[in-house]
Amino acid sequence: MRRGGVAEETVEMIIEVDKLPVEGARFKGEEVSAILDLDREEGIRLEGPIRYDLKVKLVTGELLVNGVLGIHVSLRCSRCVDFFQAELVDPSFSCIQEVAERTESVDLTSDIREAMLLVFPTHPLCGGDCKGLCARCGGNLKRDECRCKPAREFRWGGLDNLKLN
Repeated sequence: MRRGGVAEETVEMIIEVDKLPVEGARFKGEEVSAILDLDREEGIRLEGPIRYDLKVKLVTGELLVNGVLGIHVSLRCSRCVDFFQAELVDPSFSCIQEVAERTESVDLTSDIREAMLLVFPTHPLCGGDCKGLCARCGGNLKRDECRCKPAREFRWGGLDNLKLN
Protein backbone atom coordinates (compact mmCIF):
# COMPACT_ATOMS: atom_id res chain seq x y z
CA MET A 1 0.00 0.00 0.00
CA ARG A 2 1.38 3.40 -0.79
CA ARG A 3 0.31 6.82 0.27
CA GLY A 4 -0.40 9.01 -2.72
CA GLY A 5 -0.93 12.66 -3.33
CA VAL A 6 1.36 15.58 -2.76
CA ALA A 7 -0.73 17.96 -0.69
CA GLU A 8 -1.74 17.01 2.84
CA GLU A 9 -5.41 17.17 1.83
CA THR A 10 -5.09 14.39 -0.77
CA VAL A 11 -4.13 11.38 1.30
CA GLU A 12 -4.87 8.12 -0.48
CA MET A 13 -4.57 4.45 0.39
CA ILE A 14 -3.68 2.72 -2.86
CA ILE A 15 -3.08 -0.92 -3.83
CA GLU A 16 -0.83 -1.30 -6.86
CA VAL A 17 -2.63 -4.10 -8.70
CA ASP A 18 0.09 -4.57 -11.30
CA LYS A 19 2.58 -5.48 -8.53
CA LEU A 20 0.24 -7.83 -6.64
CA PRO A 21 1.41 -11.49 -6.59
CA VAL A 22 -0.99 -14.14 -7.94
CA GLU A 23 -1.46 -15.62 -4.44
CA GLY A 24 -2.27 -12.18 -3.05
CA ALA A 25 -0.45 -10.18 -0.42
CA ARG A 26 -0.75 -9.04 3.16
CA PHE A 27 -0.50 -5.33 3.94
CA LYS A 28 0.14 -4.35 7.53
CA GLY A 29 0.96 -0.89 8.77
CA GLU A 30 -0.35 2.56 9.58
CA GLU A 31 -1.74 5.47 7.61
CA VAL A 32 -2.49 9.02 8.69
CA SER A 33 -5.94 9.57 10.19
CA ALA A 34 -6.51 12.62 7.96
CA ILE A 35 -8.62 10.51 5.57
CA LEU A 36 -11.39 10.46 8.21
CA ASP A 37 -11.78 14.23 7.83
CA LEU A 38 -12.84 14.68 11.47
CA ASP A 39 -10.65 17.70 12.29
CA ARG A 40 -13.64 19.94 12.98
CA GLU A 41 -15.55 17.51 15.20
CA GLU A 42 -15.60 18.84 18.75
CA GLY A 43 -16.32 15.55 20.51
CA ILE A 44 -13.64 13.52 18.71
CA ARG A 45 -9.86 13.65 18.97
CA LEU A 46 -7.88 11.32 16.74
CA GLU A 47 -4.97 10.13 18.86
CA GLY A 48 -3.00 8.26 16.25
CA PRO A 49 -2.91 6.78 12.77
CA ILE A 50 -5.28 4.22 11.29
CA ARG A 51 -3.76 0.78 11.73
CA TYR A 52 -4.48 -1.89 9.13
CA ASP A 53 -3.80 -5.57 8.62
CA LEU A 54 -5.24 -6.54 5.25
CA LYS A 55 -5.17 -9.56 2.97
CA VAL A 56 -5.53 -8.47 -0.66
CA LYS A 57 -6.07 -10.80 -3.60
CA LEU A 58 -7.02 -10.34 -7.25
CA VAL A 59 -9.67 -12.87 -8.34
CA THR A 60 -11.36 -12.84 -11.77
CA GLY A 61 -11.35 -9.10 -12.28
CA GLU A 62 -12.07 -8.17 -8.69
CA LEU A 63 -9.80 -7.04 -5.91
CA LEU A 64 -10.84 -8.76 -2.66
CA VAL A 65 -9.74 -7.01 0.53
CA ASN A 66 -10.30 -8.44 4.02
CA GLY A 67 -8.79 -7.60 7.36
CA VAL A 68 -8.77 -5.47 10.49
CA LEU A 69 -8.77 -1.69 10.87
CA GLY A 70 -8.29 0.25 14.09
CA ILE A 71 -7.61 3.68 15.55
CA HIS A 72 -7.00 5.15 19.00
CA VAL A 73 -9.27 8.11 19.82
CA SER A 74 -10.53 10.31 22.62
CA LEU A 75 -14.30 10.77 22.65
CA ARG A 76 -16.54 13.10 24.63
CA CYS A 77 -18.95 11.14 26.83
CA SER A 78 -22.55 11.92 25.91
CA ARG A 79 -23.58 11.88 29.60
CA CYS A 80 -20.83 13.63 31.58
CA VAL A 81 -19.11 15.46 28.66
CA ASP A 82 -15.62 14.39 29.84
CA PHE A 83 -13.20 13.00 27.26
CA PHE A 84 -12.19 9.35 27.55
CA GLN A 85 -9.80 7.11 25.63
CA ALA A 86 -11.15 4.43 23.30
CA GLU A 87 -9.84 1.94 20.80
CA LEU A 88 -12.15 1.69 17.77
CA VAL A 89 -11.77 -1.45 15.68
CA ASP A 90 -13.43 -2.90 12.62
CA PRO A 91 -12.47 -6.57 13.06
CA SER A 92 -13.99 -7.70 9.78
CA PHE A 93 -13.27 -5.03 7.19
CA SER A 94 -14.12 -6.27 3.74
CA CYS A 95 -14.46 -4.69 0.33
CA ILE A 96 -14.52 -5.72 -3.30
CA GLN A 97 -13.34 -3.45 -6.09
CA GLU A 98 -13.82 -4.16 -9.77
CA VAL A 99 -10.55 -4.13 -11.67
CA ALA A 100 -10.44 -3.53 -15.42
CA GLU A 101 -7.76 -5.24 -17.52
CA ARG A 102 -5.32 -2.34 -17.61
CA THR A 103 -5.88 -1.04 -14.09
CA GLU A 104 -2.56 -0.31 -12.40
CA SER A 105 -3.86 0.66 -8.97
CA VAL A 106 -6.98 0.75 -6.82
CA ASP A 107 -7.72 3.43 -4.26
CA LEU A 108 -9.19 2.02 -1.01
CA THR A 109 -9.38 5.39 0.73
CA SER A 110 -13.17 5.81 0.60
CA ASP A 111 -13.84 2.19 1.63
CA ILE A 112 -11.52 2.44 4.63
CA ARG A 113 -12.91 5.86 5.58
CA GLU A 114 -16.49 4.58 5.47
CA ALA A 115 -15.68 1.46 7.49
CA MET A 116 -13.88 3.47 10.18
CA LEU A 117 -16.65 6.09 10.45
CA LEU A 118 -19.19 3.31 10.99
CA VAL A 119 -17.37 2.05 14.11
CA PHE A 120 -17.67 5.42 15.87
CA PRO A 121 -20.42 5.23 18.52
CA THR A 122 -23.36 7.59 18.06
CA HIS A 123 -23.63 8.21 21.82
CA PRO A 124 -20.22 7.46 23.32
CA LEU A 125 -20.14 6.59 27.03
CA CYS A 126 -17.08 6.67 29.27
CA GLY A 127 -18.66 3.76 31.16
CA GLY A 128 -22.00 2.06 31.61
CA ASP A 129 -22.20 3.42 35.14
CA CYS A 130 -21.65 7.07 34.14
CA LYS A 131 -24.12 9.21 36.09
CA GLY A 132 -23.84 12.21 33.77
CA LEU A 133 -24.63 15.78 34.80
CA CYS A 134 -27.10 17.07 37.37
CA ALA A 135 -30.20 18.32 35.59
CA ARG A 136 -30.47 21.28 37.98
CA CYS A 137 -26.96 22.58 38.64
CA GLY A 138 -25.02 20.94 35.79
CA GLY A 139 -22.45 19.39 38.15
CA ASN A 140 -20.60 16.30 36.99
CA LEU A 141 -22.05 13.44 39.06
CA LYS A 142 -19.12 11.21 38.15
CA ARG A 143 -16.68 13.48 39.99
CA ASP A 144 -18.79 14.93 42.83
CA GLU A 145 -22.01 14.25 44.62
CA CYS A 146 -24.60 16.85 43.79
CA ARG A 147 -25.50 19.23 46.62
CA CYS A 148 -28.77 20.36 45.10
CA LYS A 149 -31.81 19.94 47.30
CA PRO A 150 -34.18 17.35 45.92
CA ALA A 151 -36.94 18.92 43.89
CA ARG A 152 -40.23 18.77 45.67
CA GLU A 153 -42.99 17.08 43.79
CA PHE A 154 -46.03 19.36 43.77
CA ARG A 155 -48.43 17.25 41.73
CA TRP A 156 -49.65 15.56 44.88
CA GLY A 157 -49.08 18.58 47.12
CA GLY A 158 -52.77 18.78 48.02
CA LEU A 159 -52.46 15.44 49.76
CA ASP A 160 -49.91 16.93 52.20
CA ASN A 161 -52.74 18.89 53.83
CA LEU A 162 -55.14 15.95 53.98
CA LYS A 163 -55.98 14.88 57.54
CA LEU A 164 -57.19 11.38 58.00
CA ASN A 165 -58.86 10.39 61.29
